[in-house]
Amino acid sequence: MKKKLLLLLSCIFIVSHLFAGDVFVQDFRTRASFSLNYKPIKAITLNWTEEARFKDNSSKFDRIYSGLGITYNAHKNFSMGAVYEFQVLQKAKDYFQFRHRVKFVLQPNVSFGRFNLSLREMPQMTYSSSVDWQLRSRLKLNYSFMNKHLKPYISAEMYNPLKKNVDISNWVSKANYRAGVEWKIDSMNGLEFYYMFEHEVTNKVGSHIIGVAYNLGL
Repeated sequence: MKKKLLLLLSCIFIVSHLFAGDVFVQDFRTRASFSLNYKPIKAITLNWTEEARFKDNSSKFDRIYSGLGITYNAHKNFSMGAVYEFQVLQKAKDYFQFRHRVKFVLQPNVSFGRFNLSLREMPQMTYSSSVDWQLRSRLKLNYSFMNKHLKPYISAEMYNPLKKNVDISNWVSKANYRAGVEWKIDSMNGLEFYYMFEHEVTNKVGSHIIGVAYNLGL
């Protein structure tokens, strides 16, 4: 078991080293979020999420996301959903930018033993002064302990611009490599802790990110 967990948690650092070895590390950032989940019926989950992000070595406020989502668990190995986000970004001391984002989610998954592998395909539209479309593709592998209260995981995600005449060299605009653990405290409360390396491929800069998320289920 220890060997499997060590392999699971160290793969993310190997991948980030291979694909982002020439990246200039620009910042250390932190994130904190709260999610409220409600199931009106067994197959449907409604979600409200608030997330705050901090930059410049976590000394300054960066942005806040407020999201409302719905997920339909069509099968134990497939789910789909949609999310609307309102975003507030601090661009200067007294200047804030407002954005609207809509995301559509398709997520098949497969389990083998205590491992679960999922692929999330998420086209998203962001609107501020103009409209920007991207496709986010994430591959995630998690491991369940015997009691299923702790689930360490690793994931890798790519951002692909959905524009006309995109050069092949700019096909991936950003990539995230992440390792974390999900802790189900009881039937209603859960915590998630994670480390993420965010790689802005076009600019060849990256950031180290530490995050914590609290989830409440009703």
